Amino acid sequence: MKVTRLEIKNLGIIADADIEINKALLLFYGDIRVGKTTILNAVKWCFGGAYPEDIIRHGETEARVKLSFDHGSVERTWYRGAKGIMAREVTLVIDGEVKKKPVAFLKQFLNPLLLDQDHFKNKNVVDRNRFMCELFDVDTSDVDATLVTAEQAARDLRATLKAFGTVDVAPVTLPDVASAIQALNDAKTGHAQSLEVIRASINELDQNERLRRTSWDEKIAERRKIYEAQLRAARDINTRSVERQTKRKELIETIDDTEAKLVRLRAEVIELDQGQAACKMQLAASVAIESVSEPEAPGYSDLTKQRDNTTLVDAERNTLLRQLSAPANVGVQEALLEEARQQEIKYDAYKASLVRVEERKRYSNALALQEKKINDLRASKIAKLKELSTSTGIPGLMFDEAGSFTYDDTAAGMLSTSQIMELSSKLEALYPEGLGISLIDRGESLGTSIFEYVDEAKKGSKSILAAIVGDKPAIESDDIGVFVVEDGRVAETT
Repeated sequence: MKVTRLEIKNLGIIADADIEINKALLLFYGDIRVGKTTILNAVKWCFGGAYPEDIIRHGETEARVKLSFDHGSVERTWYRGAKGIMAREVTLVIDGEVKKKPVAFLKQFLNPLLLDQDHFKNKNVVDRNRFMCELFDVDTSDVDATLVTAEQAARDLRATLKAFGTVDVAPVTLPDVASAIQALNDAKTGHAQSLEVIRASINELDQNERLRRTSWDEKIAERRKIYEAQLRAARDINTRSVERQTKRKELIETIDDTEAKLVRLRAEVIELDQGQAACKMQLAASVAIESVSEPEAPGYSDLTKQRDNTTLVDAERNTLLRQLSAPANVGVQEALLEEARQQEIKYDAYKASLVRVEERKRYSNALALQEKKINDLRASKIAKLKELSTSTGIPGLMFDEAGSFTYDDTAAGMLSTSQIMELSSKLEALYPEGLGISLIDRGESLGTSIFEYVDEAKKGSKSILAAIVGDKPAIESDDIGVFVVEDGRVAETT
């Protein structure tokens, strides 16, 4: 289909316009805010979508735009309702048939650059890259997914290798721990035998000491019996001496009472005195015995001293006890065994280090394979993007590994206005013929570039509608139609 006519009624500032689209380039000129851009927007609004709140001309109740083409027409109208300006359904007639879903049908004939030459220019960098990738079907998602998985695996392997740290693999000799243990056991056995001999000697000393003390205890007991017998005899003498003194006292008293008996009794007194003298001698001996707490039995003190004289025996016994409590002389063997055990620990660590080295080697090999896989995937992706870049048909357009594009060696975010316009024109040319119309809203005069647009329109078998600010362009060509926009009306000039 190819657009042939544009009709506008009460749309925005435009009161009425009937424009035949029959030339390569149609120019609409005039002052600012006279309706030039409204003419171009009328084409966009006709296909549906959003519209401004003041789309109906001031003082009017309805607005209409109709776009005719060789096989039919598309029309859209607006009206003022209770809730404000409302739009009716788009009406599409193709070969006399009214289409039920006009907007969906028209989309197959429209491209984003057809109705808006700034569609690409107004995008940010991310959206420009996405637009280009979608336009040229730049899909590397399969490679990207595999690449992401491979890179994550590589990161995991690097983290694992980093966790290994430094592994000490200095050679360590396996120690003879069994021999060291046997030597220590032999030393302990010899020491135990020496202890048994010492214990036997101590037991023998203790037995002899018990026998000696028993013998001395028996002798002391015998001497104590003799002493006790002598003590009882001395006590008997003392008792008899006391009885004699009592009797003497009675006799003296008798002498005082009976002087008459003095003579007769003197002899008896003399006899008694003699007996008394003998008693005194015995009493003196008795008093000496009483002054001693315990009688000195013959040899008793010496026996006690001899019994308690165990210094030499105790000294010998203490010497043996010290030998018995002395630690076993196995220090050398224990030191050798401890050294062997430490060496055994080092050897076990050495074997573990060898295992870790082998394990780290496996991880290193796996990382090398993973990195090779990543490089191959990237090379494959770059090759695919290079092939896609060549197939676009646009010289200077290239896609990189990051999913961005460059044009004339310029990144998407650094393109100049002229580069964007040039690239937009080339992109538009890639779309199907569509409705054979393009729109350009320029704020300044087109100058000599007008003829470039004419050539572009002829090459694409389409018509370009362009709005410019200012006076009538100083051009003359049968391929260019010039319209003046003033006071809401559109008039073609000759």
